Amino acid sequence: MGYVTLTAVLAGLFAPVLVAFLISRLVLARLDRRAATVAGREPRSTVYHAVRSPVLALGWIVGLYIATLVLAPAPVEWLERVHWPSIRLWLTAMGTLVAFYVVYRFLIHSVQIATHEADAGSALLVRKVAAVLFGVIAGITVLNQFDVEIGPVLASLGVAGLAAALALQDTLGNFFAGLIIAVDRPVRVGDYVRLEDGLEGHVISIGWRTTRIRPFGETMVIVPNSKLANSILTNSDYPSSTTRVYVPCGVSYESDLRQVERVAIEVAREAQESEIIADSSFQPFVIFDAFGDSNITFRTVLRVLNSANSGTLRSAFMKRLHERFAAEGIAMNYPVRKLMVDPQHPLHVAGVAVPATPPQPSA
Repeated sequence: MGYVTLTAVLAGLFAPVLVAFLISRLVLARLDRRAATVAGREPRSTVYHAVRSPVLALGWIVGLYIATLVLAPAPVEWLERVHWPSIRLWLTAMGTLVAFYVVYRFLIHSVQIATHEADAGSALLVRKVAAVLFGVIAGITVLNQFDVEIGPVLASLGVAGLAAALALQDTLGNFFAGLIIAVDRPVRVGDYVRLEDGLEGHVISIGWRTTRIRPFGETMVIVPNSKLANSILTNSDYPSSTTRVYVPCGVSYESDLRQVERVAIEVAREAQESEIIADSSFQPFVIFDAFGDSNITFRTVLRVLNSANSGTLRSAFMKRLHERFAAEGIAMNYPVRKLMVDPQHPLHVAGVAVPATPPQPSA
């Protein structure tokens, strides 16, 4: 082997390695620092840092492949006995696997950064599903490079997958619903949610198959992910945990509504300033709703810093408002019905006809 051939081999081997090293150390490292600064994250926590090592490994594989192309025609006896196509085939397979790994690392870290507030169990679920998906695709690609007939294998896997999907229909439905919740993030751990069927409470965890919600009691409600994904829900902590509190009330028709509004707003301000759970910067207001059967109904609107404390603020305001209405002489009626009776006709009490005049005792 001459010096020219040796120089060509070394150049073919180390040139791709040098290029990959420069990409890893200069380009990706700089992008890593810049992305970390913009996102307010620590360095080495971005997608660019995640793919630096696989890119360097890919450079070594490309360099070895180029070196085999240079060594194959060299007039050396022992090199002539080497089966270079097999070596290049294995290097191509290794390069394919590393390339898939680079794409996997890039995508999975992008998803992790986008869902950094998601539950750890959901993040682990996404990583495992992505790993299986990329592993299967990479394996099929490598087998195809080795001219392995994968048609019967894919057909068998398709039949087995269909049978498993039919047998595990509900489980798979909850599984993919969990994926949708993890990516779309309609709810987060710690949020206070209310489902359309009336269930409400704090989200404790979002798992692979179920979501755990804790109501105000000491119980734990287990909700299948498919039901949660298909349910119309109200998230009181999205986009922020600050939420309004509506307190309904009613006053008699003889009340001065301007006085009622003034008193209710004053009491609401006192409640918000004295209760640390309330948003003291919010200006409460009153909305009159309707002329009811016995009262003119209205709602007082306050705001609480955390939706979990809505009941506490509502209770404190109601006690203060009841005392103030009593002091101001503002009446709150309870429902009253007046029954008109014709003395010439029997009364129907509890479904029993009662004569207008009592029967005369018999002799």
